[in-house]
Amino acid sequence: MKEKMDRNALLFFGTTLLLLITAVFLRSDTMAQTKKELQNKKDDLSKKIELTRKLIEESEAQQRNTTNLLQILNEQLRLREELVNAIGAEIEGIEDEIQQREQNLGTLENQLEAMKSEYASMVVQAYKNR
Repeated sequence: MKEKMDRNALLFFGTTLLLLITAVFLRSDTMAQTKKELQNKKDDLSKKIELTRKLIEESEAQQRNTTNLLQILNEQLRLREELVNAIGAEIEGIEDEIQQREQNLGTLENQLEAMKSEYASMVVQAYKNR
């Protein structure tokens, strides 16, 4: 049983030693990065952050421009609809005027026929009375 305990203790000691060695190597790997490398990485990340900030500002400006353009296009669409309605009203007025003139033309043609008939009667009457 003592052997089993010694074996377990030895196994525990070996595992602990292995973990410590691994930690030291990882730590030394991290320490391998010099201060200059860390500063360069920090500067690079700062530049990337600034670039993303500028991209966000440009996107916001573009969004405002797009929103303004949409408002302008909506106003143009509304004005064109008003123009179409005005032209439609003008067409209705012209159609009414055409219909009225056609009625007047019919009335005038009827009057002309009546006058021609009356004139023919007057000519015949004048010829008889000569």
